[in-house]
Amino acid sequence: ENVSSIYCVNKIFFDEEFRIIIRDCVQKTLQKNGTIEKILEETGKKINMWSKKHFYNRTIDDAVSYMKNNYFRKLSLKSIADVANLSPSYFSSLFKEIKGIYPIEYLTDIRLEKARIMLKTEKEKNLKQIIEECGFSSHRYFSAIFLKKVGVNPLQYRDEKAKQA
Repeated sequence: ENVSSIYCVNKIFFDEEFRIIIRDCVQKTLQKNGTIEKILEETGKKINMWSKKHFYNRTIDDAVSYMKNNYFRKLSLKSIADVANLSPSYFSSLFKEIKGIYPIEYLTDIRLEKARIMLKTEKEKNLKQIIEECGFSSHRYFSAIFLKKVGVNPLQYRDEKAKQA
């Protein structure tokens, strides 16, 4: 944690984006005839938001790497949040804030992309093998989510890609 804190402190003093954020905050507060207390309050809020964004981006990136390297395993929100050393609920909301999507949905997208690749390239494998190797626990769920996200069912997708080859 000390290394992460030092990283954030170094970023605060050497990051141009940070300086611009603080400058704008001070200017806006002064334009509203703000007091020094108001400037400090607003600047403190901006510092907290900025450091949270920069510190937690790295944490979220670690969780994303974990999902990409372990998509084929049975992963839960808790197991992914554990990698980030955060509670599942806080991790989920933070992930959504940073990535714009919830972590389990992100994991599903990773799995779907792997399945699409396998359906195109590994013709010797049947659908059941691909489903299992991509970490899906249910054939029904996989087929439904594939249809929803890709627009065709998995076997139609495989047939279309075979015709294009």
